[in-house]
Amino acid sequence: MKRPYVPKSFHQKKRSPKPRIIILRIFFLIFLGLVIWHGLGWGIKSISQIFLRVETVYSGVLEDKLAIKVYIAREEEVLATPVTGTLISLVKEGERVPIGATIARFLPVANQSGEIKFKAPFSGQVSYQTDGLEKSLQPSSLRNLGYKEIKRLVSLAKPITANGQVKAGTAVIRIVNNLAPIKLFTSIENLPSGFKTGKRLKLEIPDIGKTYRAQIEHIQKRGNSYDVIMEVATWDDLWLVPREMTLTAIVDYYSGIIVPASAIIEGASGEKGVYILGVSNIEWKPVTVKGQIGEQVAVEGLETATEVILTPHLARWIINK
Repeated sequence: MKRPYVPKSFHQKKRSPKPRIIILRIFFLIFLGLVIWHGLGWGIKSISQIFLRVETVYSGVLEDKLAIKVYIAREEEVLATPVTGTLISLVKEGERVPIGATIARFLPVANQSGEIKFKAPFSGQVSYQTDGLEKSLQPSSLRNLGYKEIKRLVSLAKPITANGQVKAGTAVIRIVNNLAPIKLFTSIENLPSGFKTGKRLKLEIPDIGKTYRAQIEHIQKRGNSYDVIMEVATWDDLWLVPREMTLTAIVDYYSGIIVPASAIIEGASGEKGVYILGVSNIEWKPVTVKGQIGEQVAVEGLETATEVILTPHLARWIINK
């Protein structure tokens, strides 16, 4: 006699819940009991705290940067050879000399005129590198020249480094007044709001990270762009020779505790502040806003490594619940 067919599932033992599921059920029952004990509002408040977005903030600097190409004008004068001859330099490139100092000796090919001494017409730095634009691009002439004209002049520059035998009429020495400020010309299409006459800003040479203080001296609209002239009062040898540079203009910079703009909220009296995670609860902290760039704000009134709540409206609702 055949045994009746019984499905295998009937013989399988019923599986026990996994420990993780048991733990979750226990926590749910505990939470449900607490909700019943403290009320529904307490339960909603506890759940809401889970969804609070928090970020640890630190001290730093915010910088509003703009890449610009500038053309450089210096107070300078060139000394040219009266005849063909040989130049013998006595002063090194970039060296500072007083007025009247002998910079170089010049030996004409025809000895009838004798040796010629090149002397400094004024105190300044010596350079044997010229480009033919020393008279055209003077600081005082920049306002009369537009972007197209300056760009055209720079394209015609003929850099020469005087050495050895040179022809008559060749510019062999350049004296730069290192005590006078240099002027920088740039053209900007979308003028930042921070670019205003009299504004002080920083200029950075990107490749080396060196910065210089500058002041906007003149702004003039020409067509769809703006001519901007800046003055650099203190400069060094890096500016002695180049006629153009690509720089980073740091228009605005603010130091402080850097906080996401989404964390800032107005208090009851209209003051700015943030909500932070305290030792055991959420706390309101008024702050002083020093400046904002993009979605980041520099503030005073917080300690570094503070945990700031990025959902301040939810934090306020939780506190007032």
